[in-house]
Amino acid sequence: MKYKSPKAWKISRFSEVAKVVTGSTPLTSHPEYYGDFIPFIGPSELGYSIPITTSTKNLSELGSKKARVLPKNSVLVCCIGATIGKVGFAGTELVTNQQINSLVFDENKVCPRYAFYYCQTIEKLIRHQGSSTTLPILPKGRFQELQIPLPPLEEQKRIAAILDKADRVRRKRQEAIRLTEELGRSIFLDMFGDPVTNPKGWNTGTIIDIVSAKPDLRCGLFGTQLKVHEIISEGIPLLGIENVKNGYFNNHVKKYITQKKSNRVKGF
Repeated sequence: MKYKSPKAWKISRFSEVAKVVTGSTPLTSHPEYYGDFIPFIGPSELGYSIPITTSTKNLSELGSKKARVLPKNSVLVCCIGATIGKVGFAGTELVTNQQINSLVFDENKVCPRYAFYYCQTIEKLIRHQGSSTTLPILPKGRFQELQIPLPPLEEQKRIAAILDKADRVRRKRQEAIRLTEELGRSIFLDMFGDPVTNPKGWNTGTIIDIVSAKPDLRCGLFGTQLKVHEIISEGIPLLGIENVKNGYFNNHVKKYITQKKSNRVKGF
């Protein structure tokens, strides 16, 4: 990948500024290798900005001796399979399986958190560099030849701090949205009760009953296939899936049909 960086920035291969470590899996036929001593990370646990400190699967102390233990601040990159290109950041000592290549950076040259954010930007490049077989794979030899632009170390730290702050804001916003959605559901249940069990004894009916009771309601119950020549520049508004975005409906209409066609459409 060609990258035009400021003159003060150096371009280095991963192999020049980091130790590249391919993970491994201790034999599952030895249950004594698995326990609660150290996290054992797989590709499904990558793709998040929060440093990884726990895992759903762990190795025992004996199992850790059969694997390659990575230090805190290692950058984890999946290089095989459907999740190729996904990145994680070690928040503690941990072990990965063989689908992951990890970068243990020389912290006198590279700020690991800066490198983590950079690796997130090259997911498409990693996918492109990987083989085009049924199971995409980027071998360690080719992975460690990928390049990283390196500003002065203090500048790397400044960039990483800015991105960390932005990420915290993003995660807080996502959490606020989640809590708002939960609040909305709670308010609905408090006001109307569970719609399945209907504990408050509300009258129930079908959508077709409601629409049938209001023949002037212009909302088709059922969609209909229209030919290109049946869509015109003015007339009866035609709404479609493009009018629904991010859970909200908008009535900005760009398509129309004739009154005659409207009268024939089922559900009006």
